[in-house]
Amino acid sequence: WLDATLRLEETIGWKIPPERLALMEKNLLKFCENPDSLAFGPRDRWMGVKPDFYLHSLREYILAVNSLVRYRKSPWAAELGHRMLETIRRASKADGSWILTEFDTYVNFISKSSKPSDKNQGFSPHGTSDRLIEALVWFYQTSGDPLALELADRFARYHLKNSTHPDGTLNVASLEGSPTGHTHSYLGGQRGLFLFGELTGQHEYIDAVLATYRVTVRRIVRESGYACHDLEQVPGKVTNIPESASPGDAIQLALWLATRRGHTEFLDDAERWIRARILPCQITEEQAKDAHGVVDQRLRGGWGASRFPQGTQMSYTDVTAAVLHNLCDVYRHIAVRSEAGLTVNFHLDYEDPNVRIVSERNDGAKVTVTPGKQDNVRIRIPRWTPRESVKITADSKPISLTMIGDFAFVPRTDLSERTEIVVRYDLPVRTTVETINGAEYRYQWRGDDIIGVAPNVALRPFYPS
Repeated sequence: WLDATLRLEETIGWKIPPERLALMEKNLLKFCENPDSLAFGPRDRWMGVKPDFYLHSLREYILAVNSLVRYRKSPWAAELGHRMLETIRRASKADGSWILTEFDTYVNFISKSSKPSDKNQGFSPHGTSDRLIEALVWFYQTSGDPLALELADRFARYHLKNSTHPDGTLNVASLEGSPTGHTHSYLGGQRGLFLFGELTGQHEYIDAVLATYRVTVRRIVRESGYACHDLEQVPGKVTNIPESASPGDAIQLALWLATRRGHTEFLDDAERWIRARILPCQITEEQAKDAHGVVDQRLRGGWGASRFPQGTQMSYTDVTAAVLHNLCDVYRHIAVRSEAGLTVNFHLDYEDPNVRIVSERNDGAKVTVTPGKQDNVRIRIPRWTPRESVKITADSKPISLTMIGDFAFVPRTDLSERTEIVVRYDLPVRTTVETINGAEYRYQWRGDDIIGVAPNVALRPFYPS
């Protein structure tokens, strides 16, 4: 919650009510009142809360302190974060495996009483240290704490070996003790490996993630954006329910590989998953109403897991926060200015001092781009639209289509102050079939939007029938 809402505040200027932030800070401090300094719960039976040993959420604990240091310059959060890191260092080996007996909470509460309900994911490297890497990188970048980088290196080396293959196929060696796997953790681990490789200049990490994205990520997250809670390719008991955090993870991976490494073809994946899954499955105010028309505020605006592949989604705080985190990153990259001029990556409504973008879709697509000043402009053209269908005008005057990679190039010499550039292109209609849990789902597409599905559900459907 802290990570997602503080990112949202930075991204769009919305302000967190101070009293809400203060309450969440108190929660964080209270839950870390234990010798591990991790949010395993207090020891004084505060509000009936019992200590819990949950390594799965180490990522979220570090994200919480990182957000307070980054966005609020909090000295106590930096100190708490360092104590968290000291516990993680003490309780892990140089090879990246855990030493459970070095966690005070495990020794004095968990091992002698009830076991965690999620024991497999709680104790194996998968579902714990893979998803933790990105939080360690961000905390290092924010605080400069060298211990964060040391631990990121420890876990990155383990997961490069045990969670990737050079050919991009799924490596499940890290899943020992967690046979079904957890998709959100796996994809979070890939993000962490990318960030660590980028930070340290070790290209083997980035190369491994690129190969994994091409071969495995695009299979785990279907064309429609459907992703199973657990890794479907792993033998064993699989939780066959869809959830929204994993397509959000894939979107962010595609964004980074495109904007930071030049693989701009992946922007098509990112926008398709946004349009076809993330936006349609957000729970609207109307969907959050009960039989009496009262809005359940816990549902409204949220994301989570679904009872059915194409609807009946429930809202969960961790998934909502993860998706919000991803969307903030996308929003900041809809249009960016650099030495190359203004670059429009996504055909989504957007406005800042540099540009105003209006995206309209009916039988065809129309994207209106109004730069804030006279400059070279590059506008991404989706690879799936027929190239001959693309037409561009500047102040209603046709201009020739000049492509630089995946982008239409409009030189500043063709523009004046506040020129209105309009790009039109076709939205091909097609039908695809995906087999999910043994059932076939037929999707009708218009461009990269899903406009119909069969079979459908009655409660909170994502698409029309």
